[in-house]
Amino acid sequence: MLQQIRDRAQGWFAYAIVILISIPFALWGIQEYVGGGSDPVVAKVGDVEITQRSMENSLNNYRNNLRQQFGGKIPEFFNDDMLRQQVMNEMIQDALLSQQVNNLNIRAGDEMVRQRVRSMEVFQRDGVFDKDEYERVMRSQGRNVNTFTENLRMSLGAGLLTNAISASAFVTDAEVDALIRRKNQQRVVSWLMIDADSDKQKVEVSDSDVETYYKENQKNFRRPERVKLEYVELNHAALSADISVDEEALRASYEERKDEFKSPETRHARHILIKVGGDVSDDDAKAGAQKLLDEIKTGGDFAELAKEYSDDKGSGSNGGDLGAVERGMMVKPFEDAAFALQPDQISELVRSRFGYHIIQVTKVEGGDLQSFDDVKQQLADEFKKSEADAFFGEKYDQLAELSYADSGTLQPVADALGVKVQESDWVARTGAEGKFSDAKIIQAAFGDDVLNSGRNSDVLELEDDNYMVVRVANHEEETAKPLDEVSDGIRSILEKERKTELTQKRADEILKRLGKEAGSMADIAAAESLQLEQDKTVKRSGNQEIDPMIVSKAFTLVRPAEGGSSYNKVELASGSFAVIAVSSVIDGDPAALTTEERHSERQSMQAARGQSSLAGYIKQLRADSSVKIMKN
Repeated sequence: MLQQIRDRAQGWFAYAIVILISIPFALWGIQEYVGGGSDPVVAKVGDVEITQRSMENSLNNYRNNLRQQFGGKIPEFFNDDMLRQQVMNEMIQDALLSQQVNNLNIRAGDEMVRQRVRSMEVFQRDGVFDKDEYERVMRSQGRNVNTFTENLRMSLGAGLLTNAISASAFVTDAEVDALIRRKNQQRVVSWLMIDADSDKQKVEVSDSDVETYYKENQKNFRRPERVKLEYVELNHAALSADISVDEEALRASYEERKDEFKSPETRHARHILIKVGGDVSDDDAKAGAQKLLDEIKTGGDFAELAKEYSDDKGSGSNGGDLGAVERGMMVKPFEDAAFALQPDQISELVRSRFGYHIIQVTKVEGGDLQSFDDVKQQLADEFKKSEADAFFGEKYDQLAELSYADSGTLQPVADALGVKVQESDWVARTGAEGKFSDAKIIQAAFGDDVLNSGRNSDVLELEDDNYMVVRVANHEEETAKPLDEVSDGIRSILEKERKTELTQKRADEILKRLGKEAGSMADIAAAESLQLEQDKTVKRSGNQEIDPMIVSKAFTLVRPAEGGSSYNKVELASGSFAVIAVSSVIDGDPAALTTEERHSERQSMQAARGQSSLAGYIKQLRADSSVKIMKN
């Protein structure tokens, strides 16, 4: 699929893909775009300035997202100008929406902001919001909590505005019917295959042809600006791995923490509740509960008494059964009593804020102690991490201080940390592979201080508690690739182009014959030894064994006249061509859909129309606003 996109995507099609997989930049709010000092301004939206630094940051993040979307490498048709234009448009859009949110006095409430913060994975541990992690991330990124909160509030406000516009779309029943007729339409299709690699399409490409193409298209054979980096890494996991573990210390820790290694205890319980309140005094409730308890102790049926007398009607109708309960699920007096009982034991009266309970535990599960051998590795890992934490801060300080103090070399900091200065392979400004695909590394490596002034970078915090300082060891400007490096590729391009030209010419000749009724598709296939597929009923999607380019082209042809056919040709990803005939069109049947399917189609249509309305709204905002993009 990616190869087909790569072969076919040009112009508006490639640009549309960029839009479809674009990542919104509004998360931190438009204030994140505002720079200071001498940072050049690349665009102004009203009073908001978009700086060169913020543009490059967003562009690097966008490239990183694209690399993840396409398995580590950005496809060639995503050229740098296209990406810059898309990022600039996104940043301008965010600025316009933020200004409109202010103009309309739209404001996300405090509770909405809190919920959004708590739902962000970056602030969570084990899927749960962690306040300490939140504060750590804020500190590590140098963010002011109040500023971050207001930026997030602005972003949520923009979301409220865009959702309101998108949700305003309306679709009629007639429009849904028309959509279903088009969407579920089937067509009867035949096609002739003209293979670009057949013997009739033999071509020759000379060395002179290759050289001429190279000279005329040198801009397509450029090697991007790139650097080789020296770097020093500080890795928390590596520090932990070097720490030795004393088994006696682990056993001592196990003995101290045995309660932690018990599986959660679950108790199945039932109860009878006599409530206090309203017309029932504490004394009366207690007396009534005591009477029931006495009856149970003399052989009364707990379940029957619960059904008749318990004020907890939910459990009472089920004989007082509460199911399985764990610590923290019930009010404390109830919990303390329930977890003090043995199986089948009846409690004395238990007073809670609801009234008086009689409790019986019917079954106890869990509470088993794991053996030392079962948790030995966990204890060892925790010990290593604890020991590593104890001196990691010191190592980090050495990394930061020494790399800054002697910014022309990494050797002193490597010696102090007991590690080696390592060297990367070439890292291009447009991205690299492995750890050097991280946008933070690329941004630092091509920053002015590191690239032009020859200094060490700041400490870069990467994933998995990995920290790195880099410096440029070698630098190459963008250059033309030599002819001998690209000649094979050029020869393949020219061969494919010429084969495609010959194949297309042959397809055009066949179309003329079909248009003049100078033979049927079957006659032409037999005469020219071409593969013919005849009278295939195809849908718009889900045709597993048919080239999607053939299906797509078939649904662009005009509806044929009665007894006739509509013809056209289509180029396939391989460079071959198919000559297509559509002999019949069968519209979809709106009445064949279930109510749920029809509702789904309406929702999809409303969503598409809502997005179109939003795009129009933003276009109008831009037309009505002062938007200036600086040259260069």
